Amino acid sequence: MFEWIKENLATILISAILLAAVVFIVIRMVRDRRKGSSCSCGCADCPMRGKCHGEKE
Repeated sequence: MFEWIKENLATILISAILLAAVVFIVIRMVRDRRKGSSCSCGCADCPMRGKCHGEKE
């Protein structure tokens, strides 16, 4: 078992880093959505502005 871990340590570390990044992004998106800011690009000129924030034209 330890030999397998030793042979695949680089793959395990890279996978763990990528998994942590994905989890961080998902958590941030959920928190932003709960706050009501679902746009990531800024809404001043966005044609979907009314859909994101529920604003009526």
